Amino acid sequence: MLNLFRQVFSALISFYAIDLAEQIQFQYAWLVFSLINVVFLVPMAFLRIYGKKIRTLSWQPAPTFHNDI
Repeated sequence: MLNLFRQVFSALISFYAIDLAEQIQFQYAWLVFSLINVVFLVPMAFLRIYGKKIRTLSWQPAPTFHNDI
């Protein structure tokens, strides 16, 4: 899923990057793109670090979809 999002995001950015950079200056356009990457990276890093702890909390039952396999 992450690779699909990355590919679609990269394809769409290539259409709009130069137009955006010409309207606002190039350094601000690249700053916007880097901030978008950070916004998407922070939740993934949070889940990477604390995901196992979140999955084992008592309020969340263990998944049962694999029991019938």
